[in-house]
Amino acid sequence: MARRRKPGTVRQVKKAATQAAFLEAYRKVGTVSAGARVAGINRCTHQAWVKADPRYAAAFADAHADFCELLEQEIVRRGVAGWDEPVVYQGQYQHHTDPSTGQQRQVVVRKFDSILLLARANAEMPTKYGRYRHEHAGPGGGPIPHRHAGTIVVVDGPKDKYMAGLQKAREAAVAAVGGDGHGGDGTGKAQGDGHG
Repeated sequence: MARRRKPGTVRQVKKAATQAAFLEAYRKVGTVSAGARVAGINRCTHQAWVKADPRYAAAFADAHADFCELLEQEIVRRGVAGWDEPVVYQGQYQHHTDPSTGQQRQVVVRKFDSILLLARANAEMPTKYGRYRHEHAGPGGGPIPHRHAGTIVVVDGPKDKYMAGLQKAREAAVAAVGGDGHGGDGTGKAQGDGHG
């Protein structure tokens, strides 16, 4: 007589199969939504598994690494090997006849994705290709110093009240920094401009 499985064991087997289905789909597509759809679960279920089960969290990290590698391969393929794109003219695919065989062949152009290639070069060789990154910093690489010039108060309601609120805020900012907020003295003239 065959032994019957305990209900808990059946649930565990089903859960393990569902997790495996999710991870396999995620490995190929790289989105939680797609993995959840394939496994027949809600995305919150996956998030709960990650929090509660360290083994599942590690398996998910592995699946994510596999997807990232797949992504890298596609970036290299599109940037280095390229792909053939059919030539379309007036809504029709273009063909030419091979003079030696008489066979008709589709006309294609080899395309490359230079933006993806540059992104990969930037990631792999940031000191050489990282000039496209711009980072702003203050003196000595620290934070950029700034001075708070006042608080803007926005008044809900009719336009005249709104404008009056903005004018009040501007006057408060001018008083806080001294002058007109543009290096002037409040008269609308910049200091040292030869008009006063």
